[in-house]
Amino acid sequence: MLRVLIYVTVLVFMNGCAIIKELHTEESAKKSWGKMCYPSFQKHVRNLSGKGVVNCGFFSNLSNNDKKQYVQNCAEKVVNSGKPYIFGHRAQGDDSIFCDVAIRDIDGNLWSFFYDSDISGGSGGPSALWISECKSIAMQPGTIAQDSFFDLQNCTERTDIRNKVFGE
Repeated sequence: MLRVLIYVTVLVFMNGCAIIKELHTEESAKKSWGKMCYPSFQKHVRNLSGKGVVNCGFFSNLSNNDKKQYVQNCAEKVVNSGKPYIFGHRAQGDDSIFCDVAIRDIDGNLWSFFYDSDISGGSGGPSALWISECKSIAMQPGTIAQDSFFDLQNCTERTDIRNKVFGE
């Protein structure tokens, strides 16, 4: 009887730790937007998405695998659900840092939000941001990034929307 009690106690403890780890990973992923790409990054993403979207989170190439997996799993589910969402990742390219975000806004429009920290090929040139309206998204790598996991397809750049997002 004591063995059973110990066994059950250990199982409850292990499940509790797994739940806490999952909640911590989810919270960490959702709070990762911050200033990872540039100071107003999160604000600009939210300006485009609107309120009430599913936030699957954001990770960088330095994030742990649990966080990356959480974002990817959430993204897969929400894309198939048809609900509005935001998710993305930051990566180190050959000559700059870039941030790739998928957004389905509250009106159902699909957007690519792509930031490159140095478009000059690594010689310290300016950064750039492209906002494009897309027709579809595939859950497969879409950039050269090691952790790329989505591909926004049939996209058309929308400078008018970019200007609205930036308040220009």
